[in-house]
Amino acid sequence: MVQNRNRRQFLKTAALASAGLVLGSAPMPGFGNIRLDDSASPLGEQKKIAAAARAAGITFGVAIQSDRRISKPGPEGKGTLADFIRENSELYVPGIAFLPEHFQPKEGYFNVGMASAFIKRAKADKKQFRIHSMLYPGHDPAWVYQAVNRDNWREKMDLHFEVMAAVPGIHDCVNLDVVNELMEANQKDTDGYRPNAWYKAAGGPEYVTYAFKKARSLFKDKPLYWCHDHTEQITDGYHVRQVSYVLAALERALEDGAPIDGYNMQGHLQFRLGFDEKRLRDFLTDLTKNLGLKVIIGELDCRTGYIIDRQTDTRLPQDYSAEEYDSKAADLVERFLNVSLPFVKDTGKQLLTWGIADVDNSWEPGTAQNIPINERPLLFDYSFRPKPMHEAIRTSLLELIEGQ
Repeated sequence: MVQNRNRRQFLKTAALASAGLVLGSAPMPGFGNIRLDDSASPLGEQKKIAAAARAAGITFGVAIQSDRRISKPGPEGKGTLADFIRENSELYVPGIAFLPEHFQPKEGYFNVGMASAFIKRAKADKKQFRIHSMLYPGHDPAWVYQAVNRDNWREKMDLHFEVMAAVPGIHDCVNLDVVNELMEANQKDTDGYRPNAWYKAAGGPEYVTYAFKKARSLFKDKPLYWCHDHTEQITDGYHVRQVSYVLAALERALEDGAPIDGYNMQGHLQFRLGFDEKRLRDFLTDLTKNLGLKVIIGELDCRTGYIIDRQTDTRLPQDYSAEEYDSKAADLVERFLNVSLPFVKDTGKQLLTWGIADVDNSWEPGTAQNIPINERPLLFDYSFRPKPMHEAIRTSLLELIEGQ
């Protein structure tokens, strides 16, 4: 827990030193005379999450949103938000560039500009990158619902995937999300499957296995992931069903021959849901031990969970002081990571946040629907200062080093 950090400081400092992460520490065997540059960012290299993650055998990354969003001024007028992300991460994931509504907004018209720009940015910044997401029915444009039917759905999916696979540089990605958010716990009549256009056209979940097989034919040596939401905080009947449906769908697809390599547990946390350590650990054990999948956390952030006119069973963001909000978020994030990171370290080895600073987040009016003002979901504040969440993430990573 966040409040218990002091008693572990000695062990964490020792772990940092053993990993060569303490500025000015004596050279450790195997590290030669390496010294880390403390001037690289306001934090200093040894205090960055990316450095702790690297020492723990995990790659830390951040979502890259549109050029308009990441062009916002950086800290104290020094560069831009994009520069700040580059300084503090080692892995990029696109926020919207590959989503179907942007990639093929009209049938047969492919807008590859954003996708290409994302890859060029990652390469220019010398970062690894992953792709999100080849099929995301929740963000399908209107034409999909009008044009896709039982006679042509394979052809439509083939073309979409093939054009995506032709974007210059895409085959340098480290892995891909093939599908995203296919299940919904209230869809009891379809065993949890969202009855989207592809499900209806295929007459069931066959389209999922087909999507993975098509992706494998195009990306023969890249790990293929199933991405999903609402499987982190398994604290009520809805989320118990959600996890059950997701596991059953994964098992069915694997039995049908879908080449699924891993599961991207998004990591969008909410105050309103609380936390159940045992259920999360059981879920991750099912994924890794029983289904043989890798696990990554691909979209970590933490908010209240209040949605106007829909989820009002929690306090509004504006009812918290900044200090209370940030402390509560840090505590929840650390509890979540303390359970999940050991599974990530042993399998998928990637941890990404859905943005880096509150000055640009995906849970604010104008970006997300029906979201109230004053959410503070990320690890740096509006002035690019590290928040308690930053230290919570770093603490969880350092404890992985301690346990090695």
